[in-house]
Amino acid sequence: ISQKVARQIGRHFLKFGGDFHRLTGTRNNPEVPSFFYSGLDALLNNTPSTVTATLGNGDFTMRNFEFGFFIQDDWRATSKLTLNVGLRYDFYSNFVSEGKRGTPEAGLYNPEFLSQDGKFTVGPFRPITNPFGHDPINFGPRFGFAYNPDGQGKTAVRGGFGVMFTTNTADTGWFATSIGRNIPSRQDFDPALIARFGIRYPMFNENFFDFVLQQSKESQRTNVFQMFDPKLQVPYTMQYSFDIQRQITRTLVLSTGVTGTRGVKLILFRAANRVDRLTGLRPNPNLSQPIYTDNSQGLTYWAWQSSLTKRFSSRLSFDVNYTWSKGIANAAGDFGAWFVGENSNALNQEYFDLRADRGPTSFDLTHFFSAGWVYELPRLQPGRLPESFGRIPACLRLPHRAHLGRVIGRIMSVERLYCQTIEKLSSISIRMPFS
Repeated sequence: ISQKVARQIGRHFLKFGGDFHRLTGTRNNPEVPSFFYSGLDALLNNTPSTVTATLGNGDFTMRNFEFGFFIQDDWRATSKLTLNVGLRYDFYSNFVSEGKRGTPEAGLYNPEFLSQDGKFTVGPFRPITNPFGHDPINFGPRFGFAYNPDGQGKTAVRGGFGVMFTTNTADTGWFATSIGRNIPSRQDFDPALIARFGIRYPMFNENFFDFVLQQSKESQRTNVFQMFDPKLQVPYTMQYSFDIQRQITRTLVLSTGVTGTRGVKLILFRAANRVDRLTGLRPNPNLSQPIYTDNSQGLTYWAWQSSLTKRFSSRLSFDVNYTWSKGIANAAGDFGAWFVGENSNALNQEYFDLRADRGPTSFDLTHFFSAGWVYELPRLQPGRLPESFGRIPACLRLPHRAHLGRVIGRIMSVERLYCQTIEKLSSISIRMPFS
């Protein structure tokens, strides 16, 4: 549900509104057990080193909700200066999973705490109606300006800053839901458990479910696939931009500027209580190897963007764009779930040394060059051709890994694309592949 209201009062253009979102969903993802062997001899002797059993999440419905309000004022302070000021508030709920008829005990079972001293001491389970707290305090200020110093409309200086919040991805809560208390949706069986239960290939989920049930009856043991920081918050970004646009001639416009993003309290997934490489034992033998989820990920991105647009005639225009950028994070640098791309919990090198993972993100691209042209066809008589024919755009993209020598002689692939735009135009896109 969303509602916005706008009104102009003198030199002020006010906008305010709010929205409410409620998300419900379910997911059950059992898989065939995976057996891992340390070498050929272990494989021939059927002595697995690790076995992963994915038991699924059961029959449940998970919900979370969010709502927010904002107010914004576009103020034309002078004939040359326009200011934009705004503030937004957001409330984000936690995830709550409710078991249904098939598995009434299904829920998101989250311990009260996990010690961060290397011993991985775990607390009792929190109520499944409150696996972690809500995040009620999220204020996002925004500020921007547009300045025309010459008063002739030939030069524009723009800038802005804003704080923007977003909800945690629901996939995280769906997959963390388990069939019952101390019955994780997925469990890794280490050498000690493999020896205890005599695990050999082939075995199936029915066998591993029995093993997990035996463990769940041990009062001192905690079996959980994913743990959340009880004070988990939603991530936010601090975004800024500053650019200058100048009309050099009647047909030539140059734009250049900087933009950046700082990601704060992004979700990080780490495998806690890993098996010691030397002893083969876990720091806490009464805890499985959960994915610990907290706000330890950070992102820094900045870019210098420049573009030059040339209009050759009333129908033909051409533009070139160049971006120099850098993106650095200690994980993927986005909001995805642990099983998506570089968010994987398996990529963390050392649980307590997050700086060791800091480096360029998967979307880091130092140099990026693109060029394109648009030709607008002459006006045709009504009824002669469909309205969708009108413009022919083309684009050329050259990332920093491309080599011009490989471009020459390549056959350009021509692909006709039907795209729905405001003008309802059809286009022909000419794409040149690079490697």
